[in-house]
Amino acid sequence: MIIWAGSIKSISIRHAIIQIAGRPYDCVCNFKGPESQNSSCSYPDNSSGIIVLYLKFYIAVTINEGLLLKIQARVIIPVKALMKILNCIVIISCIILSFEKALYSEIIPPALESALPNEQSDVVLFVQEGASEQISTGSSEDDDVDSIQEDGPDRIADPLESVNRAVFHFNDKLYFWLLKPVARGYAAILPEDVRISVRNFFSNVSTPVRLVNNLLQLKIKGAGNELLRFGVNSTMGMLGLYDVAKNEMGISMNDEDFGQTLGVWGLGPGIFINWPIIGPSSLRDSAGYAGDYFLDPVNYLNPIIDRMAVKAGDGINRTSLSLGDYEGIKKDAIDPYNAVKDIYYQYRQGKIDR
Repeated sequence: MIIWAGSIKSISIRHAIIQIAGRPYDCVCNFKGPESQNSSCSYPDNSSGIIVLYLKFYIAVTINEGLLLKIQARVIIPVKALMKILNCIVIISCIILSFEKALYSEIIPPALESALPNEQSDVVLFVQEGASEQISTGSSEDDDVDSIQEDGPDRIADPLESVNRAVFHFNDKLYFWLLKPVARGYAAILPEDVRISVRNFFSNVSTPVRLVNNLLQLKIKGAGNELLRFGVNSTMGMLGLYDVAKNEMGISMNDEDFGQTLGVWGLGPGIFINWPIIGPSSLRDSAGYAGDYFLDPVNYLNPIIDRMAVKAGDGINRTSLSLGDYEGIKKDAIDPYNAVKDIYYQYRQGKIDR
């Protein structure tokens, strides 16, 4: 209605306004077009109020027309362009996934491929076969296994233990005194489904981080999955609020970062570093975090206060979905600091070795 009202002639606007206002109006108009001057109108005594109403309406129409043009230029046109880009991404992803099987068969011979376990049901069979072979080899390998179990898992070097323990104590108090109460209040306000949708949205936004690192690790299938997930979740998943790619198509996230990329190409973890607020890390993963910083679109939000607010909101939302995990580790550990350090190191090594 706003666009129509802004495009009609002024004399028609006068008629409409006066009729809508319900004011007495006695007008005889002989209007023969925009170039004609043969129009005569007689107004009652309260015509000044009608003229003021007309001026207000005309100003509102003019302002709304400009607002609509701005909305079209800043919202509608970019959304149409984004939809075209997403359609291209889906097409490219389908092409990559279609050629991935052929590339995989060329790199790995069929005989070797049949001997390798897949990521789901074949893992159990592979482990069972390995266990039966180990039992049949005799007691010598059993002794080796016992010695490995006595040595325990590999541990990361920690020359800065005194500083790291102080930071660990700071982060521990920050969690129990600030982050946990805020996350609990946040969880009490928003239901879990909404908080999961928020997490899905931020995971979808950070797709460039996973996509680039899959490519750097030469994981072509993982990169294709990330492209396809981004296209599907950004369209059918309402900008990533719903993980349609995983729930409906069975395409899981290939979580890779630059720290893992450095580890895949042979760089060791270096030393253990416990950063304030961020938490446990290593020298390699700290460099990886700096590399991923430039791939995360959230880091390009301006001004910086908005960027920090968005990151804080994402952190609170993720904490609300994992309340109790840290408490369980701390409760069952004799030394919570060493427990967190070992769990972090084994977790990162597992992601690199998979």
